[in-house]
Amino acid sequence: MLLTHYYALALAGALLTGAWLFVPRARLQVTTLASLLVWFLLALLGDTTETVAQNETVRTVGNESTGNLTHIAVSSPEFVAAPVPAEWRYLAALFGLLSGLALFLGVWGVYPQEDMTNE
Repeated sequence: MLLTHYYALALAGALLTGAWLFVPRARLQVTTLASLLVWFLLALLGDTTETVAQNETVRTVGNESTGNLTHIAVSSPEFVAAPVPAEWRYLAALFGLLSGLALFLGVWGVYPQEDMTNE
């Protein structure tokens, strides 16, 4: 997985977590389940992320007998491993567990609590 795709998925996970955290009554099961899946996916795939590096090589073009040689620098993209640190993957797993807990509590009807101001 490319590192830019990993960051985009992390942003989606943060938005989904914010959705069930700050607006818990609107589609709680959908947002908690989606954020649970996203966070666990980030925790599992963080070790296999890659980035694109430009590898520059010099090539010689022309006829050597006439002395008409041209040196051209050619850059070719290359995938380089760029794993996410283990601490960030543990944090993503923790957010996944919290999303799973919110999903579990939402199914059982404990989360979100009713307002106490209606008494």
